[in-house]
Amino acid sequence: MKRFVLLFFALAGFISSAAGQEQEITGFVYVSETPTPVPFASVWLCDPATGEPEYGTITAMNGWYDFGNVATDQTYQLKISGPGIRTRSKEIEIKYVPGRIGNIDYYIPVERSADTVAFRPVETYLPKQIAPDARTIEDLYSHIPGITYEDGYLTDENGATVCLMFSGIIPDEAGYAAILTNLTADNIERIEYYRLDNLEEPYYDGVLNFVTVGVNFNAPSIKEQLTPSPGCEL
Repeated sequence: MKRFVLLFFALAGFISSAAGQEQEITGFVYVSETPTPVPFASVWLCDPATGEPEYGTITAMNGWYDFGNVATDQTYQLKISGPGIRTRSKEIEIKYVPGRIGNIDYYIPVERSADTVAFRPVETYLPKQIAPDARTIEDLYSHIPGITYEDGYLTDENGATVCLMFSGIIPDEAGYAAILTNLTADNIERIEYYRLDNLEEPYYDGVLNFVTVGVNFNAPSIKEQLTPSPGCEL
């Protein structure tokens, strides 16, 4: 899918024309029998009549997704696909929750596919090798082979959007600004490049994961969230 999305809005969904009050919709995609998180899954909310996407996002390595603000009191066709899982599609209704402050979590169980294999990066780069003089994290972007960084955008050699993660987490705008302020190129141990363009309807065609050292992002885990009281399961 050839799209351009500002890298620090990686989890923001599409702007929808649907009527209704909006609330932030977040949650986890996980393998139901384990449970283990599903990274790099594309999660879509589509118009059930036309099949056209109204909102979309990708899961981080801990299975977390965030659509941003979604029009509620609407019926959507939920579709999830990704590496190592069976594609799932289900019609759902997202209702407005009066008085709710903050996000509403929906947990999405999926099944492993029969041909599940370990999903690994196609390339791994060491900052000191590709950009020995880099000082800032942004200095590294333009030195990654096959990747173009321009005006806040990361694209691959085909012009397709590449998602940016830090130790498997997709930062929001404030988090990304804090990373650029507080971290340098020396905080990056390696850069992992994952290709997703061979998957079914990927939200992004690739992922660049900057593995950090000396930094703890305190990302929630699916097991912590599902124990002892799960949220709303779809």
